[in-house]
Amino acid sequence: MQFLADENIRRDVVLFLKGQGHDVETVEKQNSDKAIAKEARRKKSILLTNDLDFANTIGFPPSLHSGIVIFRLHPPQFKAYVRVLEKFFALYNAKRIKGKTLIISENDLWEIE
Repeated sequence: MQFLADENIRRDVVLFLKGQGHDVETVEKQNSDKAIAKEARRKKSILLTNDLDFANTIGFPPSLHSGIVIFRLHPPQFKAYVRVLEKFFALYNAKRIKGKTLIISENDLWEIE
């Protein structure tokens, strides 16, 4: 899959995804949410973020995106990301996530269309 990782995604998570064979680019620091969303759309990448602002479907309509994945992990430890990413990959591929926003915690997954 092709991902664009927001600046708030841990570097070890980015490296993990790359190690799994995924195409992952990272966002430069201090970009606005709108600029990040625009870049993800331009690159046709799934956006990975910890920023709940992207759950606003008026500001970031899921139908315009290749997918948005919002992590809600407390504490945001590497092992927790790996666990939820494994669940994510078991349920989703690039075609299935297109046009959806997911909010993922260790115990739940909410899908917004």
